[in-house]
Amino acid sequence: MTTNGYAVLVRRADVQWALAEFTRHCRRLLWEYRARGEYPVNGAVEVRVTGLDDPAWSGVPGARPPLLSPVGPRADRPEWDTAVWLDILTLPGTPRLHRFLRDVERFLWRTFDGTRAALRVDWSKGWAYTDEAA
Repeated sequence: MTTNGYAVLVRRADVQWALAEFTRHCRRLLWEYRARGEYPVNGAVEVRVTGLDDPAWSGVPGARPPLLSPVGPRADRPEWDTAVWLDILTLPGTPRLHRFLRDVERFLWRTFDGTRAALRVDWSKGWAYTDEAA
């Protein structure tokens, strides 16, 4: 399987909103692709909800959050205390896969633009899609 991956930083009270926005868009996109006879996803959609990295949990005095962690807290938005992880899994080489994931990614950047929530990429997954590749 191959997967894309993102963490959406939100207030805990906005988890339902973030999931509803993502679900609504993915359903609409899947219907659009289906209408053209295209099926770019043949795996699961993974959703996880976690807290953010808190260096205090390490028990090490002066510990800081990891620099590249998608779930490091933002000093300018301390109310964003929750991460909603979004992954779409599919088989590599599935026709229209990269275009579909590009369409999803564009939506994610527009919707979670830092106003009500912020998007971060999961460095270990696919991201920065074009029509042909991640």
